[in-house]
Amino acid sequence: MIEFFYDIGSPYSYLAAERIQGLEDRTGADVRWRPFLLSGVFRQVGDDPSVQLGPRRRYMVRDLGRWADRIGVPLHFPDSFPVNTLDAMRVLVCVGKAERPALSRLLFRALWGEGRDLSSQEILQEIVGKEALVMGARVESMERLEKTTEEAVARGAFGSPSFFVGRKLFFGNDRLGFLEEAVVGQKEEGS
Repeated sequence: MIEFFYDIGSPYSYLAAERIQGLEDRTGADVRWRPFLLSGVFRQVGDDPSVQLGPRRRYMVRDLGRWADRIGVPLHFPDSFPVNTLDAMRVLVCVGKAERPALSRLLFRALWGEGRDLSSQEILQEIVGKEALVMGARVESMERLEKTTEEAVARGAFGSPSFFVGRKLFFGNDRLGFLEEAVVGQKEEGS
């Protein structure tokens, strides 16, 4: 099994989400989608997201464009970055595990593929529906999101996307090749 910890506000998680189904198909591994709050991860590990300013941000936008071109997905980098995805992430922790991958992809594509503002309640409701938005607003959804975020950090995550195969951490969209090798190796060891 692969555990995929992500925040919709992470463009590299968007790219990984677009590629993870292929990895799942090739390896037969089950992927468990684990929404967490990237800003909570940054607070816990002491990272400063303001490093995304200046030359690093310009490079990141070019790099993301290269990746999007390589895998054939649209990319519309938002004017305001980082993006507030708290409400979207709260919705994702309260939907069923079976629904979560499709809804996550829908939200990723709305933000990164279409450039829609997911911090807008109206836009978010249009995408997820009123009932899901109400469920996400409950205190329990925030508690679940915090718990998942704390778990990811306790296991060694420091950003998004973070993948786990057992205790092994793989960070970043560009590590999916290593992730796939670990899954295949784990299956070979088990047979």
